[in-house]
Amino acid sequence: MQLQEEFSLESVLSVITGINCTKDFNEVFELFWFMFEDPLINTIGIFELKNTASRHILNIHPELRGVRYDKSMNFETWLNKQKDMFGNSLLISVIGEPIVELEKQPKLI
Repeated sequence: MQLQEEFSLESVLSVITGINCTKDFNEVFELFWFMFEDPLINTIGIFELKNTASRHILNIHPELRGVRYDKSMNFETWLNKQKDMFGNSLLISVIGEPIVELEKQPKLI
């Protein structure tokens, strides 16, 4: 069982903004299934768990706290601006788990 996995920025933004930023909503389902370790979460479950999921994502990625959709901007332009700032994907952990980034240690001679 993996405790963290990469997910598209679009699926992560969908959770924190409440706006579907994906071309395929299954990406959002997959994110919820992973975070909550429950492949049976459906649309009602997403609605009920959205706040918990959003808090978790903002806890592990505080750099996303100020992200808001700018309605004066074309959606694709706004999305591309977010990708420029945050990348195409983000590492997400299971609810309650931190992000652990392992760094390769230098070889000792």
